[in-house]
Amino acid sequence: MTPDLFAKPEPPRRGSRLPADWKPSLEARAFAQQLGLDVDAVADQFRDYWIARAGAGGVKLDWLATWRNWCRSTAERKGAAQSPRRQFNQFSVSPAPIETEWWVRLRTYKPGKWWSPMWGPRPESGQCHAPRHEIARWKALVGLA
Repeated sequence: MTPDLFAKPEPPRRGSRLPADWKPSLEARAFAQQLGLDVDAVADQFRDYWIARAGAGGVKLDWLATWRNWCRSTAERKGAAQSPRRQFNQFSVSPAPIETEWWVRLRTYKPGKWWSPMWGPRPESGQCHAPRHEIARWKALVGLA
């Protein structure tokens, strides 16, 4: 039987534990920074948690994917802690976001890329519902000012 030269190699079947001297790569750092996180603080928490995690729960196939999920969860918790909780009945329309929420949205938005339709017109349209000073701040950040 001849080997198939065009076959894809099998993915690894066994995961690994996070090395004790792990540090986030440039790609991992950039991902966390895009979410507005303090990369070094989050990396310390991530490393300590996964090194201390016992058993099979501390073994992962893809540590970069694990890092991205950790960062997303951290950013969500951080955002939930910063914004007041609101209660809505089933007929209410969600109110306009407070200014800090607009900045979180604008900071991660790149012109022409994803923008949620429920947030209204895109920032570069000139019709965005975000406060004017936040739009100006965003334009300066992305070089449109």
